[in-house]
Formats: sequence, C-alpha cells, structure tokens
Amino acid sequence: MSINAWPFLVSRNRYLDYRTVVAPDFICDAKIPNLLARVTDGDLTEPGKGFIRQIVGTEAGDFTIVFRIIQATEKDLNSKEGDDILKDEFGRKIDIIEGIVVKGIKSKNQVNISNQNIEDVHQRLTEGYTEFWEHIKPHPAIPSSMLSLSSMDDSSSPLLLEELKPFQVNSKPQKLEIDQKEDNSIIPRKPLINFRVIILIALGILGMSFLSIVIGKYISEKVYHCTTTEEMQIKFDSKNNISDVLKKKLQKYDKKKSTILLEGSLKVKSSKQWEFLTTREKLDKSNYTINLKGDRLQLQDYPLDLAIVQLAKQKVVEETTIKAKIINRKECN
Repeated sequence: MSINAWPFLVSRNRYLDYRTVVAPDFICDAKIPNLLARVTDGDLTEPGKGFIRQIVGTEAGDFTIVFRIIQATEKDLNSKEGDDILKDEFGRKIDIIEGIVVKGIKSKNQVNISNQNIEDVHQRLTEGYTEFWEHIKPHPAIPSSMLSLSSMDDSSSPLLLEELKPFQVNSKPQKLEIDQKEDNSIIPRKPLINFRVIILIALGILGMSFLSIVIGKYISEKVYHCTTTEEMQIKFDSKNNISDVLKKKLQKYDKKKSTILLEGSLKVKSSKQWEFLTTREKLDKSNYTINLKGDRLQLQDYPLDLAIVQLAKQKVVEETTIKAKIINRKECN
C-alpha cells in the first residue's frame, strides 16, 4: 500500500538562519510554511531513525510529519562534490531537517516509511536546497507537490520512528456568551464597567509610557557611548588574492562584536568572472551594494563576510586601496 505525502525541508545557509525552505503546496497556500520550522526541533538522528509528530488545529488542517535531522554536506549542493560538512559564515555546522507531511492524524504504526523512501525524498529536495544556498535575503518557501511513496517490501528496512508530543496550534479565542436575562432583583445591578479600574489602568499606562521613554533614552545613550567606529585603508596588489588580504588585515576583529563594511573600487582581471553579480543585483537593486562597471567592481558599505566569499581566489589588475569601516560594539559599564 502506497502513502500520499508531501516533502518538506528546513535548514539555513551561509547568511540566513534556519527557516522552511520547501513546504507542501497546501501549507504554502495556507500561508503557514514557517510552522514546519517551529515544530521540528531536535538533535541529529542516527542512521535509520527519525521522528514523527502530529500537528493539530492549523489553517491547513490536521497533519502528521515524519522527519530526520542530518548534517548538510557539499554533496547536497553538487552530487560530484565530497562529504565535507557545510558551514555558515561563523564556521558553525549546518543541519538539514527533511521529511514528509501526511494529511490527517497518524500514529507511527500507521505510517510505514522505509530508509529508501527518505533517501528518495532527500534527492527530491536537493534542487530546492541548492537554490536556497544562494539566497542572501529571505524568500518564500518553495511549494512541493504530492508524491506516492511505495510501501515497504521484504527487502526494505523501516525507518525507526520516535513519536514526539503532538503540537497544538493555538485556536482563536471564543466569544463570551453574555447572559441577557432580565434582572428583577430589588438589589441594583453592578455596572458592567468599573470606572475605578479604568482610571487605574489609564494611570498605569501613562506611568509605563513615561518609564519607557526614560529607559529608552538611557539605553540609546548607553549604546551610543558603547559603539566606536574606526577606518582602515587596505592596499591590494596583483600578487595576492583579494580575500586573503581582507582576512589578514582584518583578522584581529571579532566578527560577533564588530561590523566591517568596505568602500572603494577594484579593477579585476576579467569582467566575465563577475557577470553573476549583475544578474543577482536585478533581484532587488536596493539590497546590493556591489556593482560591476566595465572591469571595475565598486563597493559601497559592503559587508566583509560577503566580500570574502564572492572575491575568493580573485586578484586585482593594478595596485588599489579601499577603505574598511569598522563598527565596534563594546560592553557598557
């Protein structure tokens, strides 16, 4: 007996944090794909094992998810690459959370998934993950269509599932029923609104507003005094790779406490190597601060981490100097 299922994928790339990358089409239509990222927490799964969880009360109806958590490797982007684990810009290993969605509430005894089934799903999701890997800004989840997973035969090994606690989506608050029966009692009815309570609430709101203004002013002043900015001139020649020079000159700065932006112009050896920059820029010109004009790359407030990735193994044609602006965030006393 086959199973009707929809593949889904949750992961991160070098620049964007964990989010739903691929989601079933009916969940995308309900505009709740990010729910899958919320309900798939867990540690790495051992080979041959996975999780099953029931999701109740969503705008897309009730459904059940089966998933595993593995580490992303270069093969997930290119089948010809090796097994090196993918990492983000800070060197942290990246996980892939992948699996299927089945409509309705199912127990682990009702969902028979084999290891081969989950591997087939993994291959189907590779294209979506490769597309996501190049994203610098958030994009909508990629819709997936229903597929029919063949039932296990004698040669198939089942995916051993651990059943997680069902996830209940908060329902909308119900309307309070008001008793409209006439009160014939001699004792006068208490007013529905307690004006003393209203006055106290109003005073409380005013007090909180004043306090927030004072605190906000205090915090802004503290942040202002705890942030310093410095500038550095970085010189390039045709002997060294651009990214190597950037790493060497700026290695002393802590990436978590400093924001480094680059500004200047670099003459590169071949403009053909940079054609992808103009193509990517067309996605949203306001979000890109690097432009190719002729054989020159012009940078304006360009983040260091992106520059290191995009200018890797590239050299300049002539001696050039650009400016690095370092914004340091220090702890306040």
